[in-house]
Amino acid sequence: MKSEYYRGREQTEVKHRALERYLSGFAPIVGRWVDEIVYVDCCAGPWESVAPGLEDTSFSRALNVLRTTRDLLKQEGHSPRLRCLLVEREPEPFRRLSAFCNSVKDIEVLPRRWDFTRRVDDVLAYVGGSDRTFPFFFIDPTGWEPVAIPVIRPVLARQPVEVLVNLMTSWIVWLVGDPSKGLAEVLGGDVSPVLGLSGDEREEAIVRLYCESFRRVGSFPYVCTLPVMKAEQDAMHYYLVYGTRNPKGVEVFKNTEKAVASFMHETRAESQRRREVERTGQDGLFTADATYIERRYSRLRRRNIDDAKSLVADTLGQSSTVPYDDIWAAAMQFAAVAEEDLRDWLADWESQGLVEWSERLPRQRVPQRGKGNVFKWKR
Repeated sequence: MKSEYYRGREQTEVKHRALERYLSGFAPIVGRWVDEIVYVDCCAGPWESVAPGLEDTSFSRALNVLRTTRDLLKQEGHSPRLRCLLVEREPEPFRRLSAFCNSVKDIEVLPRRWDFTRRVDDVLAYVGGSDRTFPFFFIDPTGWEPVAIPVIRPVLARQPVEVLVNLMTSWIVWLVGDPSKGLAEVLGGDVSPVLGLSGDEREEAIVRLYCESFRRVGSFPYVCTLPVMKAEQDAMHYYLVYGTRNPKGVEVFKNTEKAVASFMHETRAESQRRREVERTGQDGLFTADATYIERRYSRLRRRNIDDAKSLVADTLGQSSTVPYDDIWAAAMQFAAVAEEDLRDWLADWESQGLVEWSERLPRQRVPQRGKGNVFKWKR
């Protein structure tokens, strides 16, 4: 169900849905084995919120997930401590944020008027150093400095931790060639190969560069992205970049991607239809789905399918046997690639006699994780 509070900023609702959906899977899992969960919103705002109780904010929606998680875990006999740190540097947003936090009585919520880029050590000190404390960092700035790799290096290096950042590619694509913006440092690598590219290729190369730096600095085996499109333009607005050290996190994130991508396209279709009605003054004969225009996401999906398929083939070709769990984890880090795609490639290669599926359980029709399935490329 969409909220009228997000009208005109539909991409923000998509982002908040992704955060909410992921936390709904993440928190119950880790809450069963840690002493406490810490949610950290590093650039909390609120920005452009119109709901009287700030229901249309990331931190409000995250708190609702934590409440639901607390009740669920309590029924199972688990009682992890829940803490939240909400950071905002601007005075007026912080005033609203502080008032919201003062109204919360059932969960520890600490507002701090800090510039996250200068107070990372203080943020980590609040989280604490115990390996029985599991923090989740959400970094969603209005610019790009707070997600710069050197800034978030201490956050990425913490263990355990999971991190979700908003990489504002719609700005970075245009400004990456301006040395005064310092985007090479933000992205954590040499941007010169990017400068010779344009359009989709430049945008996707920027995302790959950032993800490679993110993975390296945080020693994350798994880094996934979720592209969020502009509501009324056939273009990406930003990418949510997610790092985890556990394949279970990849599974939860891919389930999030599947649900959120569907919602995003539905929302964009309705936004496009609304704009057309406002332009012409006529309601039209067709549904929003029938008139929906989208090409950019489909191009990304086609390229990622090709890249993921090549990676899986190379992985199979380089080893005598490869567990299905490993090739699944490799392929699922590509945005818009689903497990069904991977299964289709393996089935096609098997039918051609190129791949052998061993350790197959009786009556098992498709490969599954956790079943000991193994594949090898026939030489």
